[in-house]
Amino acid sequence: MAITILNPARFNDDGGVGGRQYIRAAFFDEGYGVSTSFFAYRQGGGIVPATSAFDIIGAGTAGDPLRMSQFSGFVVPNLGTPSISNKSTTAVGAGYDSGSATASIQHIFYADKTYEIIASALGLPAVEPPADGASLSGDRGLMADWLIGGTASDFSMKWTTTGTVPDVRRIGGVTRAQNTYFPLVGDGVGIAAEFSINVNQFGVGETSKAASIVISIAKTSDLSTVLDTATLNMDIQATVILT
Repeated sequence: MAITILNPARFNDDGGVGGRQYIRAAFFDEGYGVSTSFFAYRQGGGIVPATSAFDIIGAGTAGDPLRMSQFSGFVVPNLGTPSISNKSTTAVGAGYDSGSATASIQHIFYADKTYEIIASALGLPAVEPPADGASLSGDRGLMADWLIGGTASDFSMKWTTTGTVPDVRRIGGVTRAQNTYFPLVGDGVGIAAEFSINVNQFGVGETSKAASIVISIAKTSDLSTVLDTATLNMDIQATVILT
């Protein structure tokens, strides 16, 4: 569990109140190690990782000084617990009665313990106007930490869906089945699941397709315990052109 450092923070005290602790004890109890040097607790200094989860803590340089006050009230995350901070990403594609549309989301887990979500959508109208009915929202390439420490291979991912069942592939085109865990390694720098739904041409009476996907993360050694989830939504709407 995450530990909150007492406010005001102290360095050498090993005690705490109500689950709150001082700097050395908090980082030690969460698995980061321990040092008698306060300078070792700068970001990237050996105890505190150089990742965005610790941006409030200085790197001990002139432009980014390390101060005791930066630790006051800081919540030390558990070293081996993954977190997907983006809880919902949506891709919306607009198609036409005689055209095509695609909505696609890539969820990429990298071995350097960051992840990226790329949402895209495309409508290819057969008539003008408009020229392109595509819209999208979500991270659109935002990088974020999904794991503070540990190893990427220690964790696995699965997906479940409601609505239209999308095509799901890893980098390299390997198809992945629904509700089946696979480890987050094996594709070079990371691993990606690409979810996509598409319509080559809307049929009579067919005006929309949608999918809602839930990604689940668990330890590879304990797939029965879900540690975090993220929700992905995709939708395609048809625009009927009257002639």
